[in-house]
Amino acid sequence: MKVVRKISFMFMVVLLIAGLTACGKKSDIIYTLNGTTIDKKDVDVFGFIYVMEHGLVDSDKLDDIYENGETYAEHYKSDLEEEIVLSVLLSKEADDNKVVLSSEDKEEAETKTEQLLSKFGESAFKEKNITKNDILKIYEMKLRANSYAGSIGDEYSDVLDKASDDNESQGGNESDDVTDNESEENDNGISLDINEDDRYIRVFQVTFPTVILDDSGMIKTDKNGELIRISSEEIDEMKSAAEQFSENVRAGENIEELLKNEPVNVKGVERTLKYSDLSKEYKSAVDSLSKNEVSTVISGEYGYYVVKLLEENDEEHAENIKNYEKQVIVRNAKNELYEKLLNTYVGSDKGYRKDELWNEISIRTYMQ
Repeated sequence: MKVVRKISFMFMVVLLIAGLTACGKKSDIIYTLNGTTIDKKDVDVFGFIYVMEHGLVDSDKLDDIYENGETYAEHYKSDLEEEIVLSVLLSKEADDNKVVLSSEDKEEAETKTEQLLSKFGESAFKEKNITKNDILKIYEMKLRANSYAGSIGDEYSDVLDKASDDNESQGGNESDDVTDNESEENDNGISLDINEDDRYIRVFQVTFPTVILDDSGMIKTDKNGELIRISSEEIDEMKSAAEQFSENVRAGENIEELLKNEPVNVKGVERTLKYSDLSKEYKSAVDSLSKNEVSTVISGEYGYYVVKLLEENDEEHAENIKNYEKQVIVRNAKNELYEKLLNTYVGSDKGYRKDELWNEISIRTYMQ
C-alpha cells in the first residue's frame, strides 16, 4: 500500500513539474501565426542570425537616427520582426503544400548552424538555454520558407535571400533630365519598379553659370519656382569665358589649375552621369571625346559646361547603381509581401503578438 502511495505521489510530482514547464513555455510565446507559435527562445535565435547576416557590430551607433526619427535600433528590430513573420508564414505554407528540404538545404542549415555557434560561442547560447537543435530548427524554417517562396515566384526568393542586405548605397549625381521608370506587376500582385540598364560616364565638369546662386551655392528661384537668370549681357560674357577656357585647356593647359583663375561662381566638379539622361548636345559633345580629352562649350539649363572625359563607361559605378536599385526593389517587394501575408493570416487580429514580451526584445542583446 505504501508503495502504491509512493508511486502515486511521484506520478503527481512528475505531472506538476510537466505542467509548470508547459505553463512556462506557453508564457514565453511571443507570436502565434497561422497555427505556428514562436517563443522567446526562437526569437533569440532569429536575433542572433539577423545580427550575423547583417554584420552588426557597433552597438554605439544603434541610437543614431536611421530615418524619419527612427533609430537604427528601432529599424533593425522592426526588420527582424518582418523576417520572423515572413519565415514563419511562408514555412507554414511550405508545410501545407508538402514542400520538403533538399539534402543540399539540410547541409546548408547544418553549416550555417555551425557558423552561428562559432561566431558567438556556445556559452552565449547556453545562457539563453538555446541548443544546437534549436538553431538548426530556425535555419531549416528559413530555408523551407525560401524554397516555397521560390516555387511561387523568383521575386519572393529574392526577397528572402537579399532582405538581410540593408546597406544604403548612394547613387551617382543625376543630370537635368531623368527617364521614367517602367512599372511591372507579377502574378501575385507584387509591383516591381524596373530601371533601364545603361552605361555611366565620369567627367570633370566646369560650369559657367547663367543662373544666380546664393551664398551656399544653391540656385535661386522666384516665387513661381522659375530660375532667376543673370542679364543677357552677362550670359554672353559667360559664354565667351567658357569658350576661352575650353580653348586654353584643349591647347594643353591643366584644367584644374586654369580653373583657379576663374571667378568664384565658376565651379569644377567630378560627376558620374547616366548617359541616357544627358541632353542631345551633352551626348554629342561626350561622343566626340576620347578619354582625358576636353570638350568645346556645351549649353545647359544652368549655364555653359566644359567637360573633361574621365571614363566613357564607368562599369563599377553602373554595378553599384544596379545593386542599389535592386536593393530598393527587394525592400519594397519584401514590405508588400509582409503586408500581404499579415493581412491574409492575421487580418484585424492583433493578438498574434504579445506586445509586452516583444517590447522586452532588444537588438543589443545579440551583438557582441
